[in-house]
Amino acid sequence: MELVYKVYYKLNKKVINKEREYLKSIDIDKIYDSLIKECWKYSIQYKLILKDKYVLEIMLYGKRSNRLLKFDKSTQVLYEDYLSFLYRCNNENIDKAYYISTGYFKEEVINVNHYEKLPFKIILEDSVKFISKQMMMNSKHKDRLSRNYIRFYGYIPD
Repeated sequence: MELVYKVYYKLNKKVINKEREYLKSIDIDKIYDSLIKECWKYSIQYKLILKDKYVLEIMLYGKRSNRLLKFDKSTQVLYEDYLSFLYRCNNENIDKAYYISTGYFKEEVINVNHYEKLPFKIILEDSVKFISKQMMMNSKHKDRLSRNYIRFYGYIPD
């Protein structure tokens, strides 16, 4: 699946780089509202863990699985940020966790996440992968992100 996003990025590099700036400017409240609308639509219970100007952490409870989602507006995710997220994941009963950043992940974070043996899976999504996924899901506006609604359907638990 990573190959699909890399090819999509190569084909739409200029548009995605423009949309990265837009993604950085989106308010966390708008991200939160989009996620909550998806939860209401699919009858998913949620618990807000942390919400401030730059970070949104929310626990999503499905019928068969639980997921932890973190949306971070930092330009780069450091190893210490990843460790605090990993600590939070260990304290919650989850099957999968998503760490979404509007920037990028340091190489040591990617390496630790890849080689760490955990009872749950942590998926790291930088701004390029997140925007590519959003644009691929939104058939009406292929050339840009939806200005009113960020889709979180792929992150909702079963």
